Amino acid sequence: YLLCGGMIIPVVYGAIAGDDFGIWKIASIALLLLAIFIKFDKKERVGKTALIIFFMLFSINGLVGVVSSLHQGELLTGAKVNPVEFMVWASLLSMAVGGIGFAVCAVRERGQMPIKTYVKAMPWAMCDGLLNGVANLFLLLSLQKLAPSLQYPMVTGGTIFLSALFGWLIYKEKIDKKAWLSVLFAVVGTVLMAVGELCF
Repeated sequence: YLLCGGMIIPVVYGAIAGDDFGIWKIASIALLLLAIFIKFDKKERVGKTALIIFFMLFSINGLVGVVSSLHQGELLTGAKVNPVEFMVWASLLSMAVGGIGFAVCAVRERGQMPIKTYVKAMPWAMCDGLLNGVANLFLLLSLQKLAPSLQYPMVTGGTIFLSALFGWLIYKEKIDKKAWLSVLFAVVGTVLMAVGELCF
């Protein structure tokens, strides 16, 4: 759901904003969606709460791309902060929302949360936050040159591919044929998106 939202909502926004929406994008998105749905376990049942969370992930991840694109684009003619300041403010907002969420969970669990585990994970979390901030800064800068309807599906395809690759190489995960097929569709879909946009 997270990845689908990151693809579909920016593409819909791009089409509304006047971006070209041709056969290459349609084929690319179809392959990326196929790559994601191949991995779904049809036997697994989810409750209403999970479905609400999935919908929120879909919407929020997609809207992040739209908001970033609006900020970098020419539709907003007023004063705007530069990409670095935008990412700093976005990171501070994420920290505030995450801190509130963590505090709510801590109060509800009333001391049952393994605080030592969180303390040990803190350096890794900080490293993740730093890398994520730098990556998002590059995304913002690239939006000055690339349409969101091209950029975000490419990022999604790359996420699928690199997640599988790192899991296999670093964490020694066993990847079955279905997962490799999913990765293949994601890579082909991403390449189609780039080729269609840049060459035709």
